[in-house]
Amino acid sequence: MTNKDISTRSDVKERTVRMHTLRFVKLGMIDLAEVFPAHRFKWSPKADRRNKGYELRLLNAVAAFGDSV
Repeated sequence: MTNKDISTRSDVKERTVRMHTLRFVKLGMIDLAEVFPAHRFKWSPKADRRNKGYELRLLNAVAAFGDSV
């Protein structure tokens, strides 16, 4: 997905999405493909090994907030 795709699907401004996708790449949670004309992102299958603590925080947030996250 591109930042624009994520922005459209989540109803969040694209600038905010860019900030969070960069953060998730640095945390090892998502993988980045630098392709033209826009970078592509996907959830990393190695996320649980790269940053188990952060993954657990996300799963706890989903459990606490359900579908509203």
